[in-house]
Amino acid sequence: MLYLYHKEASKPQLTLTGDEHRYIFKVRRHKVDDTLYLRNLEDGLLHRYIITIIDKHSVILELQESKVVEIKAKKSLHIGWCVIDPKSIEMLNSSQQSGRSEMMKLEMAEDLKSFLIQNPQSMMLSFSENKIGSQSNIDTIVIGCEGGFHEDEVALFKVESIVGFDTSLVLKSESAVCAVASKVLL
Repeated sequence: MLYLYHKEASKPQLTLTGDEHRYIFKVRRHKVDDTLYLRNLEDGLLHRYIITIIDKHSVILELQESKVVEIKAKKSLHIGWCVIDPKSIEMLNSSQQSGRSEMMKLEMAEDLKSFLIQNPQSMMLSFSENKIGSQSNIDTIVIGCEGGFHEDEVALFKVESIVGFDTSLVLKSESAVCAVASKVLL
């Protein structure tokens, strides 16, 4: 974890309780005088705090410094992710862990046709001879839900706009998103 999200990060003093206290004290095993970095994800600043007091129920932090630190991927990736369980998207935890300065944006489209009208350059992830590699120039990709795409949905894409992995394995939707992101962004 590169920082902890706290909506009041930037205040001169913060008190962490509940899950935040448990995470800092029991999971991360921080102690008095350790440094913690916090973001509120609104002001673009990374706030450096020092732990001044830890007790059984709370942690008291004192602000030491606030500075602009922007962390973004070198390339952006827009994912059209077909209907999945929303709990699969861990936006805040993902931002904290990676250090990303901004939250991912989550938008909704009525259906695949509507999405493609707004994003005509979209590629589709499916089984294809066109393989995704580290040199892939993909800005927007559509990833299907469990069970894959219906033939009517596949017909919305040109053959050259359908890409796949160099494997015959079928991936879960969540695994496919991670695999695409790693191939395209890293």
